[in-house]
Amino acid sequence: VFETAEWFNQQKNDDRIISVPQVAWESTAYQWSYGNLVNPLYTLNSKNPVVTLPYDRQGPGVDLLKAYKLSLYNPESTPSANFLAYLNARYVLNQKDFSYFHFRAPENAKVVEKYLSQDKSLKKIKTFGEWDIYEAKKTLPKIYGTTTMEKVMNIEEVGELDLSKKPAFILGNTKQTFTSLKEGTIKTSFHKNTPTSYTVAI
Repeated sequence: VFETAEWFNQQKNDDRIISVPQVAWESTAYQWSYGNLVNPLYTLNSKNPVVTLPYDRQGPGVDLLKAYKLSLYNPESTPSANFLAYLNARYVLNQKDFSYFHFRAPENAKVVEKYLSQDKSLKKIKTFGEWDIYEAKKTLPKIYGTTTMEKVMNIEEVGELDLSKKPAFILGNTKQTFTSLKEGTIKTSFHKNTPTSYTVAI
């Protein structure tokens, strides 16, 4: 656990980390009898946000997280990298010492590891003890300009969008209409003021 946190702290980026077991359970329990409401990386990591399912389970980010969970845990489908990209998550952390039994879960560490190994959009880059770190091959910039705005009726459709076009999307049966967006290069730059505040220039 400490080695994993130290490795993340040494990386130059501050991209988000998806904690695989906790896309389904908001609290943490390990086979070595440690338990907490949050992932230990919350307190040990200095800059990379750790994304887990929140207790209230509401909001658009939660919908993306649930869609990623369903795409990952469904053997009949190919996990979609798009959900990770829109969550601005570069890393996927698989904690193989997570106590699935504690949550009476149908999954276990071997099953989840199999799902991750089948996902061609991920590459395993580091292992520390029972913790494996994967890196997503498809990402989107944290802040970017776009000439492609898509309407989707449900969050699962986001998995089909062409990330190479750097699209944005609007969700739901909205009356909003879009005229043809101006083609050309959109240049953006931004300054991070705080973890939750950015100044953007377009």
